[in-house]
Amino acid sequence: MEHEHKKQLLKDTTYYSIANYIAQGFGIVNSVALRRFLGPAGMGIWSLLQIILGYCGYASFGTTKAMARNYPILRGKGENESAEKLKDMVFTFTMTMSLIPIVILVCYLAIKGKTLDRPVSIGIAFLSGFLLIQRFYDLLLNLLRSDKKFVLLSHLIIVNAVAGLIMTFALVRWWNIYGLMAGTTVVTAICIGMIYRSHPYHFARYWNSKALWQELKLGVPLVLATFLGEFLKSADDWIIARYLGFASLGMYTLGSMATQYVYSLPNMFSHVWYPNMQQDYGRKGGTPEGIKSYLLTPVFGFSILCPFLAGMAIFGITLLAQVFLPKYLPGLPAMKIYLIGTFFLLIGSFAYSYLIAIDKYLVNIPVVIAALGINFTLNVFFVKIGWGLIGVAIGTVISFFIYGFGLYVLAIQKIMTLNEMLVKITEMLGLVAYSFTAIFLIDRFVSGSNVYWAAFGKGFIFLVVSSPLLFLFEQKTKTLSHLIEMFQQFRGKVAA
Repeated sequence: MEHEHKKQLLKDTTYYSIANYIAQGFGIVNSVALRRFLGPAGMGIWSLLQIILGYCGYASFGTTKAMARNYPILRGKGENESAEKLKDMVFTFTMTMSLIPIVILVCYLAIKGKTLDRPVSIGIAFLSGFLLIQRFYDLLLNLLRSDKKFVLLSHLIIVNAVAGLIMTFALVRWWNIYGLMAGTTVVTAICIGMIYRSHPYHFARYWNSKALWQELKLGVPLVLATFLGEFLKSADDWIIARYLGFASLGMYTLGSMATQYVYSLPNMFSHVWYPNMQQDYGRKGGTPEGIKSYLLTPVFGFSILCPFLAGMAIFGITLLAQVFLPKYLPGLPAMKIYLIGTFFLLIGSFAYSYLIAIDKYLVNIPVVIAALGINFTLNVFFVKIGWGLIGVAIGTVISFFIYGFGLYVLAIQKIMTLNEMLVKITEMLGLVAYSFTAIFLIDRFVSGSNVYWAAFGKGFIFLVVSSPLLFLFEQKTKTLSHLIEMFQQFRGKVAA
């Protein structure tokens, strides 16, 4: 990765991440408020509706994912007309195919509606109406990322967070989960309007069977792998809902809330990283070695940053739960265990994206199937022997390890010898083990005169313990140096 290209990648990631962390400030307040207004059972129902909505997105058979790979490549080659046709074809296919899950939801509601709790039945009715809006918005976001419109995307992140917080206090506070459904629709409509005000996309109905077949040949395996991956990430929720109830699922959402904050920086980076990697792959002749830095550098960096963020999330969210969410305290032990798995999910995501770039994406499917089998087997077993939420968290972390570690090994064996692989794997696991060992020892033995001082003390000690790794991160990536250089350039432009 060239120096200037690396700086631009960091610049886009920085802008995008700053917007995300500003949004997270609002998001923390919103998450706490939602859980107070909805309660554990309401949060459990909303979590289930979100899972269903995610599954409905697979009706496009992966064409949006195939577009996210091929659209930036066409733009990079200067084939803008082909890129426009691809955009219109995916729009036509996606919106048409979205009618299928809508019909399924309506039919299910007609048959089973009377046997469902009222919030669940109304929630399914909401999904059947909201789905088209959500799919169109998702398509727009994919196009903006492919076109590297990260400034507009950053603004959208902040607007979404602020508007969501307003809707929570204006609607959810008074109308519970029904207000959340209405507020979600309003916020999505605001974001779509903002996109069309700043960077309008024009769509036309376009159908080319031959071109569509090419997209489906890539898209169907991608969507199958993604579906299995999402199922892996939500399997624990289904098991908890089935065996332990919605209230337990609501408590367990502390883990997903913490993961959201830990995952946000890597997620923002991946949005910038992915289209750049695709363009570089085409520009460098399509060789795996040409883009290996796109895999090795992020995995090393997040072997340090991800556990560091997880530790801060554990100490911070523990304080939030103790002060504002006492009903959710039984979910804290499971959250702390669950966060170990976020790192392995993360490296699995980067490895899978790399495998997509080099056309080796099919290897993901057997890996995720194996992880799913382990997830269900262990989680059901742990629940039945009485381990509850902690057992589910342990089983989930083991399955995430199988997924992430397996894909990472499959990716690096394309570009490394066996000895080089062993060195990289040892380095990665050593960094992660050091950080999480420190986290759990500090959490177990450090205390304070009150919950505030305890959280501050744990965070400070963990920062000190992590400082050698953070220094190593800077030495290897020069991230701080690049950020200082960017800031100095920005100050120079302002002064001029």
